[in-house]
Amino acid sequence: YLDRGRTSAEAAAAMTACKAVAGLAESGLQVSRAGRADISIDGTEHQIIVRSRPGPDGEELSAKILNPVTFPPRLDDLGMPDSVIEKLRMALEYKSGLILVSSPPFSGGTSTVYALVMEIASQGRPLFLLESPRAVSLTDVTQSEFFPEVDRSFADAVGRATGCGAEVAAITASDGVNFHDGLDKLSESMLLICRVEAMTLSGSLM
Repeated sequence: YLDRGRTSAEAAAAMTACKAVAGLAESGLQVSRAGRADISIDGTEHQIIVRSRPGPDGEELSAKILNPVTFPPRLDDLGMPDSVIEKLRMALEYKSGLILVSSPPFSGGTSTVYALVMEIASQGRPLFLLESPRAVSLTDVTQSEFFPEVDRSFADAVGRATGCGAEVAAITASDGVNFHDGLDKLSESMLLICRVEAMTLSGSLM
């Protein structure tokens, strides 16, 4: 978080500057929002995604820098044991069902979902990726961005996924997703890859 280790005034100034760079105007809405900007690091263009969301002590802000050389990662680059990678590849062969990626914030959940998406795309299977926010643009993948602050934005995105002929749907969001708006039934008709933020395994199922 950008406000850790800073005084209140410094944290407020840093948050205001980051939101301005990412195009996040001041808003009185208590909802999660995200913006993006391009920055140059050592001569290479990187994308920075700035997230704003309500927290127990007020607004929280975080920034994630995406290195175009290493993101999105491949499944073999995640550092998982070979036995786990093999099981994941077997699970990806199913025509329907649910692959749940559960992790605390900033623990590689989004990277794992993208690695699974890249694996599916390499097989040539039609895939629909729902994101909030969109991290990168991918070839051979149908992508749709939804916005938590917009009413029915997520439900409409799910509807587009069911009507585009995709065999696989993947969903990743800044704050994870909840199983509502028909999402629970989506896994009955196609393979669903879904990221859920949770501090514990039991918490991801609640």
